[in-house]
Amino acid sequence: MPSRQPISYRDGIVVLGSCFAENIASWLKQSCFNVCDNPFGVLYNPASIASSLRILLNPDEHGETSDDSILQGSDGYWYSYGFYSKYSAETKDVLRNLLEATIGDARKAFSDAKHVIITFGTSWVYERNGKVVANCHKMPARTFERRCMSVDEIIRLWVQLIDAMGDRHILFSVSPIRHVKDTLHGNQLSKSTLLLAVDHLCQMFPGKVEYVPAYEMLIDDLRDYRFYADDLVHPSSIAIDMVRQYFTQNFLDKQSQDYLRDVEPLIRAANHRPLHPDSEAHKTFKCQINLKLDQLIEKYSNFGLSNLKV
Repeated sequence: MPSRQPISYRDGIVVLGSCFAENIASWLKQSCFNVCDNPFGVLYNPASIASSLRILLNPDEHGETSDDSILQGSDGYWYSYGFYSKYSAETKDVLRNLLEATIGDARKAFSDAKHVIITFGTSWVYERNGKVVANCHKMPARTFERRCMSVDEIIRLWVQLIDAMGDRHILFSVSPIRHVKDTLHGNQLSKSTLLLAVDHLCQMFPGKVEYVPAYEMLIDDLRDYRFYADDLVHPSSIAIDMVRQYFTQNFLDKQSQDYLRDVEPLIRAANHRPLHPDSEAHKTFKCQINLKLDQLIEKYSNFGLSNLKV
């Protein structure tokens, strides 16, 4: 069913959640949409994603940069329990400065965002001193307690956040990536918990909260192992492309669909790596691409397309 609030390529978008969310975000960014992509890194569970949103909503919230949240890993680098492991530094002060700068940029993007895309990956969480961590950073298992969030717990956590997000449009999805370390049965219980919670939130906030059925597309429509990568856990590029097509048709407005049809062939051409970059044939090719880009820049109000010049 088409969205009640379709996304325009001019709208600000914030994407939070699992690595499946990053697939959608990287595609939109490559197409020059105004996207803030997982500023805290990959987040898997509803509690950690909620914590990151509270930080974006509240300028006085700095929990993930406090001494209690910052640790030194076995490799000597410093990390935060509230951020993915790509955020690390050789000293605590350097890490804290990095995290605070990242939060500042993310708050700016969030304040301008009209749409928030959220992908839940699992309802299993790891707690340290009673607080859910976003990433364990390879610390000993005895450091944490592991449990599965309940449907009611997720709903209670998110109702307040959705209210606090004002008139922003929220798109939920559940990642089709299988968390096989939980066992296949544990993975199904986890995904079912997420699906029930998200469905309840959509019913509570009709129109404001919508659901992207990426999980169902992989599990039901594409129920074939050829739509998974070699690890049989992550979706294949073909499957991701089919989800993108569905997202385009149902969650982007007509002008943005036309925009993608115009710009995606040129993006592929601009990213092409020639065998002979100094040849006359390639120089002619570049001129043709840049001429077409100039026409699109004029048509779409110079919306970031100048960065594609080759």
